[in-house]
Amino acid sequence: MLNVLTMYHNPVMIKEVLEEMNPQPGENFIDCTLGNAGHTIEILGRTKPDGRILGFELDIKASGEAKERLQELPCHSKLSKSEEWSNFGEEGLLSRVHPVKSDKVGAKQFNRVEIIEDNFRNIKKYKNKLPKIDGILADLGLRSGQIEESGKGFSFNADEPLDMRFGSEGTSAEEIVNTYTTDELAHIFREYGEEKNYQHIAKEIVKARKNKPIKTTGELAEIILDFYRQKLKTKKEIPWLGGIHPATRIFQALRIEANDELGALKKLLEDGSEILSPGGRIGIISYHSLEDRIVKRFYRTSPQLVVKTKKPIIPSEEEVKKNRRARSAKFRVAIKE
Repeated sequence: MLNVLTMYHNPVMIKEVLEEMNPQPGENFIDCTLGNAGHTIEILGRTKPDGRILGFELDIKASGEAKERLQELPCHSKLSKSEEWSNFGEEGLLSRVHPVKSDKVGAKQFNRVEIIEDNFRNIKKYKNKLPKIDGILADLGLRSGQIEESGKGFSFNADEPLDMRFGSEGTSAEEIVNTYTTDELAHIFREYGEEKNYQHIAKEIVKARKNKPIKTTGELAEIILDFYRQKLKTKKEIPWLGGIHPATRIFQALRIEANDELGALKKLLEDGSEILSPGGRIGIISYHSLEDRIVKRFYRTSPQLVVKTKKPIIPSEEEVKKNRRARSAKFRVAIKE
């Protein structure tokens, strides 16, 4: 049996999420980035006895972890004040699990949670699964397990196939680096990675692939590292740039392109605000300026929304010490009129 209290880290900014999203008994939520169900479990505790959640998750391994975690949730636990698992109730959040036949491929229904194995950009397609939608939450960060254990090449710390897709659809990073023109590569490196040397790195990639296709994260990272070694005239294995690995921005750009992440975010904001019930809250946790600008601009210009968080909420110093992946997180919330 899983020890759900110790196996997983607390979800990012859970206190702030609960304060700003303010889930109430009987309310229904959509968790656009279910992951291992960290945010969902806490929201379930505050929407009992009959509030429901739709959880979107493209990563099959993550959705499997979420299902197992929800099934193994303890009926009642005595916890220290430092732990956030405080609203399970004596009957448990999911004391019974009811798998049912579904007319939609990839949908598995639990008692109060239905996991949708689809991209959250398609949120509108599932709006009729809930009688009303009181909250929509999206945590746009990659999970630690997704980075370190997916085998899809999200990180340059291991030599893995260049995939970078969250699911199985779309264009892989391998196809991008081996088929895009120099100008196309330079464009995504500049726009999605905010890489200053976008043109030079694009040229180096095109030059390298003429000898043989670039198939792994290690091969790509070495091309980028070699460029910076020459530029900085150093023999260091990794010429760190202000504490950042030289391949960071390029990998970010390729991941965003492979998954059309910014397009998906825009679609989520547009359709999410449309299907949200009056008084409903939409909250987005972003991790880089490209995402945050899109959220900020949409909240301010949407005729349907009122901005709840005038400035983005950021994690506490204590949380960042415990979870460095949270350090760049920004949380913005708006309410539908």
